[in-house]
Amino acid sequence: MQTILKNATEATIDAIKNVVKITNESKNKKLEARLNDLERQYAILWMTFGFEKIYHQINGSQIAFLFWLFKNNITADYFDIADFCKKQFIKRRIVEDIPLKPWVHFLQSRQIILYENGLYKLTDKGLAFLKYLLDNEYDLKENQL
Repeated sequence: MQTILKNATEATIDAIKNVVKITNESKNKKLEARLNDLERQYAILWMTFGFEKIYHQINGSQIAFLFWLFKNNITADYFDIADFCKKQFIKRRIVEDIPLKPWVHFLQSRQIILYENGLYKLTDKGLAFLKYLLDNEYDLKENQL
């Protein structure tokens, strides 16, 4: 579905670009403005789709961790993350041992956090994801994180 949507949208944008090239100059400016708007809307749609996909796969402790990084404007090493998770799991009464590497890898593979110089930090995409959650009023009550 994701590939079909992307290919269809890109084909539409390419078709409009070809029309822009063959029209006269006065129409060209109007079409270019419309094309720019279409490209912007496409980027927003694609970003929204990506954030929704992440939201439906992420767990509450990961969201809490992202907000913790943001609120404290910090970076964290692997031990900080382990300590954070331990506190979250106790708080949420999670008894089973959740493997930390896949927990961290999920955030890295979606480019929400970045590992650099031995530390993890939020990426611009991670900040945009948190803003998306807040702007769309997702239920992020402290007791659920």
